[in-house]
Amino acid sequence: NFISFNDNLRDYLTVDDFRESYPRHPSIESVHLTNDERELYCDLRPYMNLAYTVSHRSTLPRIFAMFRGLGLRHLVVVNDKNEVVGMITRKDLARFRMKHKKGHTSIEELAISN
Repeated sequence: NFISFNDNLRDYLTVDDFRESYPRHPSIESVHLTNDERELYCDLRPYMNLAYTVSHRSTLPRIFAMFRGLGLRHLVVVNDKNEVVGMITRKDLARFRMKHKKGHTSIEELAISN
């Protein structure tokens, strides 16, 4: 079936039509690894720029500044041995609001519903 240019698309498409096509991935809780699998490494070098990593000891204001200043979508977190221990995304940071007042910086966590 073809829809003519003048037809109202709302009569044909719903949000559920898009949800059915959207890719689904297993939750992290449903992924089970053996002890041997936990020792495996994945070489992420082809997918990341080493300049855009942050120490696991970095402060939230510094991380905010990196995201804003560099326009990042994600930031890889490394430990003292430069091993990947996590990743911070824009969505992670969207939960927080920074305020600057009289030389002091405060961070407020926002309530976000699904």
